[in-house]
Amino acid sequence: MSDKSSSLSVSVQEQVLLDLARWLARARQYSAGHPSCAALADETHKSLARALVHGTPVEYAITRDDAFVGGVPAVHPTVRTRMAPFLYARGARLVRFAPGISRAELATFVDLLLPLPHKIAEAGGLAQIARERGVSRVEVEEVDGALADDERQEGRDREELKRFFADSSRAIIAQLPIDVDVGKLGELLERADVAASIVEDESRGGVAEGAAALAQLAQNHGSRRRREPSDAMGDVLRALSPESKSRVLLGFPALAFELRGALMWALGALTEDQLASFAFPAIRAEATEPTAVLYALSLVVPRPRARLAIVRRMALHLYDVPDDEAPRVLGDLGAPAPDFDSFRAERELLGDAARRALVTRRPLFALRGGATASPVTKGEPDYGRVMTDLVTASAAVPGFPELCERLPAAARAIEEQGGAAATLGLLRGLGAVGGPSEPYAVRALEAIAQGESGARLLPALDVAVANADERALAELGALAQCLVRQNAEAACTLMEETENRKLRLLLSNALPAVGPAVVPLVRPRLKSTKWEVVRSFVQLAARVGATPRDLMPIARHADERIRAEILRALRTMPADEVTLDIVIGYLNDPSLEVRPLARAMLDGTDLVVGSAAVPRLERIAKDEKQDDNLRHAALGALGQGTIDEAAEALFRFMQPGKLIESNAVTAMRDVAAAALYASPSEAGKRLFAEGLASSVRRVRRSCERAEGGS
Repeated sequence: MSDKSSSLSVSVQEQVLLDLARWLARARQYSAGHPSCAALADETHKSLARALVHGTPVEYAITRDDAFVGGVPAVHPTVRTRMAPFLYARGARLVRFAPGISRAELATFVDLLLPLPHKIAEAGGLAQIARERGVSRVEVEEVDGALADDERQEGRDREELKRFFADSSRAIIAQLPIDVDVGKLGELLERADVAASIVEDESRGGVAEGAAALAQLAQNHGSRRRREPSDAMGDVLRALSPESKSRVLLGFPALAFELRGALMWALGALTEDQLASFAFPAIRAEATEPTAVLYALSLVVPRPRARLAIVRRMALHLYDVPDDEAPRVLGDLGAPAPDFDSFRAERELLGDAARRALVTRRPLFALRGGATASPVTKGEPDYGRVMTDLVTASAAVPGFPELCERLPAAARAIEEQGGAAATLGLLRGLGAVGGPSEPYAVRALEAIAQGESGARLLPALDVAVANADERALAELGALAQCLVRQNAEAACTLMEETENRKLRLLLSNALPAVGPAVVPLVRPRLKSTKWEVVRSFVQLAARVGATPRDLMPIARHADERIRAEILRALRTMPADEVTLDIVIGYLNDPSLEVRPLARAMLDGTDLVVGSAAVPRLERIAKDEKQDDNLRHAALGALGQGTIDEAAEALFRFMQPGKLIESNAVTAMRDVAAAALYASPSEAGKRLFAEGLASSVRRVRRSCERAEGGS
């Protein structure tokens, strides 16, 4: 319902490609149907439904670096620089969406786009694969005739890299002498996705052996002209498919000594988070008996403390296991570890995390029912999710407009019977409705939010947000915008009092929709004793029309995180004299985060120079103990001043103070002369002309260099 793209004027049709790009970015990490993609999938399907209402079919012409809707090029950089090249590489030159496309069919089409381009080409092309998978409402037209020259060259390059890897890996594994083509090896390592697919397809002795052979080549012969070979090899390992990652880790103990050492060197380039992501597919596949995985991990990470840290990070991935696998995987990992297990500490960490994940995801399993719910005990019904699903399902059947007309009157009864959670679920369902039914849902949603239920529902958001997944958070964000429009003061009070970080973020994202009326509510709350509350309201102040003067009372806050947040807020506010006053106060801040931010703002931001700032900038410029870059920035800021005092300070700075001066002093005078030459003030023009005619040779020469360098 809100324009999510940005301040750019994006058409309804282009919004589809923008939402599709977001969905694809997440799907490439998991899959198009993964639970973490559900909210993005819903948004994309709703965008497409809206575009189809405006005109059918929705058609896009694709080039290497742009997409065209009705002959008009795209305006959003994400569409031009990411989506168009992505589709072009997969052979799509024209993509056409027909009316009636379902969310499931759209998800199937997204799945078809995920493989690497050469995999799609080997399978017969995108159009043929779509027909084979039954995607009938998405039509893809591919380039006619032979492949373009660059695409033919790409194919030849890939075949050469395949041959190079096959020959080199065989020689490495057989311990035969080898004359490595360093250029080919460098090209292979720089193209991580290509290298990963070649390792998966061409490793005759198994993926683990192939990955180890490539690692040994990189370790012994990799070029360091661009970056470290270990970093490049780490990219290759991360680009492997989950199944291949599992096979690499499980195959590690059986490798020959030199191959094992090379693969351990490559895995050593991964951070703890990356190594946890690499090892997790193996734990997921071997959940019944994970000892083999933990043994292999102990060889890769011998230190117990580091290994336990990685296992803790692996445990976080248990919340992302697909719904159809989660009961089995979480149930197996949650089983008690035997007392004699060699990796009891790791098993207990995973077991505790698996049991917590199982409890957290119980409502979803119970709602889906069937065999997948059997390992989970039956709990209280989730009335909120039931109401959400009922409303979204009703939107697809006749009579939905009439239902929406009756819902505001029925909201109080729903709240009495099912509690606030049921009413929240009702509103979330209305907010998720798209297509032709959306206007009716919007009117019902606003009517309920503005009534008595709206004020009572704000506190209920606290509980809802605490247990919300990504999809639910997206729904609650849209709902919060409706609730805060009529209850801004209550929303600010809740934002101040809650200990729930998610809720503070949700409300701070919703309150800007109210506009400048929020500013008087923000000012007193900036003085809160809780630093996290102050930070949230500083962020909010920058988005609702507050001025730098509103932040001045807390500019010297004791917490460096608040001072850093004030600087970030100032960058988004229209600059005035107070902006520069605050920035100058932070130039020598003891915080290693605040000081660089302030100096960057002084050096690269258009600032308004007031009378109070001129002497402070002049002192900084004259202080030889200060860093030269800071002194340059102070002179540059004076050069931006429109008041005569700024130009006069520059002219004073240019006057010699000693009979003999160093080259550094001359260079600093040149900076001041250049700033004076660029000064927009009336005094600046007059004083620069006076400098050009000065009897002091040093001043005159600096002005001449400034004029000549313009």
